[in-house]
Amino acid sequence: MPILYEDRTANGAVKEGADLDELFEDLFRERSKEELEAIKQKYATKGYIFDAPRLIEEKARDIMRHYVAHILPNGLKAQVVAYSRLAAIRYFSALQAARDDLLVEAYALSAEDKAMDDEALCQRPPKVQAAVQAWRYRELLAGIAFAPIISGSNNDDPAWKGWTDGRKQDALIERFEKPLIHVDPTKADPLAFLIVKSMLLTGFDAPVEGVMYLDRPIREAELLQAIARVNRTGHGKTCGIVVDYYGVARHLGEALKVYADEDIEGALSSLKDQVRVLQDRHLRAVDMFRQQGIDSIEDTEACVQVLDNEKRRAEFTVKLKAFMALLDTVLPRPEGLPFIKDAKKLAYIHTRARNRYKDTPVLGKDVGAKVRKLIDDHVISLGIDPKVPPIQLSDAQARANHEGILAA
Repeated sequence: MPILYEDRTANGAVKEGADLDELFEDLFRERSKEELEAIKQKYATKGYIFDAPRLIEEKARDIMRHYVAHILPNGLKAQVVAYSRLAAIRYFSALQAARDDLLVEAYALSAEDKAMDDEALCQRPPKVQAAVQAWRYRELLAGIAFAPIISGSNNDDPAWKGWTDGRKQDALIERFEKPLIHVDPTKADPLAFLIVKSMLLTGFDAPVEGVMYLDRPIREAELLQAIARVNRTGHGKTCGIVVDYYGVARHLGEALKVYADEDIEGALSSLKDQVRVLQDRHLRAVDMFRQQGIDSIEDTEACVQVLDNEKRRAEFTVKLKAFMALLDTVLPRPEGLPFIKDAKKLAYIHTRARNRYKDTPVLGKDVGAKVRKLIDDHVISLGIDPKVPPIQLSDAQARANHEGILAA
């Protein structure tokens, strides 16, 4: 399935408005200007900075906010690719601390913020969005687990043994491959993050992995193999996401040159570009009614009447699913805000059509958990049950009730 790329390199993402040079100077602020320059010359280009605990802690906080706001609601898992084995171990501790801190922020929210709807959420800063989502999923978030999986060496710290032992690694991988959420709790597992340096970047298939956070240089075939970890279908995924903290984007073009254009067309794109695609999918859904002479989808009854044709209902559902699935990927980013009003209205039209025409296809999991919540909250607030079961034609009483409802 498509892979969406999101650039969150040090500039502006790791620390409020700070670029990597400022972070470097902050980490070594006790050094003189001459010493600082010497350190940069000796270590910065070799990645020494990327093992620095404070930088990893900042990135871990950003990763956790991103995961909770965009990935966790759909019950998907994550893989972090660290600069080194040491960085992987440090990420392990930093991510746990970041999760705990985020839960503290969530519990400290005001009652108004805890009850915030999704439309209002899109207008708030990313930190607030993450805290609100953390509150909504607080029990699930509190229970998620993290694990580094790294290769071993004779000189390793003895404390690393649990992360380098092959049998223990196999057990961790088996846990990670299970869904995060399942109706049968015995089939779910809370291990939500695997942290690696080079392991599991090839030949590792876990459809439940929805996002990869890249924090080391990767090029050519290894880069393509790595990002392909998130494009396995399953678990209601509509795309895989790669979040880049190192800046490998410039190598993606080179890596893709070895493939024919038709093999990779649409396989990898920037998340920013998806807003234009979202606009197109929105237009296609709305145009279903404009083509039938309806000027505005505010006239819901007219829209529902247009859907009295079975083929038209099926076409509308397909177009609505495509629009809603991409909106789920974009939310709760502010770019999704202009589409929420029409998303609610189109979902309401679809729900009324399902209540009137028993064979109207369901939206199901294709639209994603964030959009399902948006739809259900809105439709239920209007007094409509979005999950009315189909009526059995063999049930005479059901038919009579149904006809009575339509007449009313």
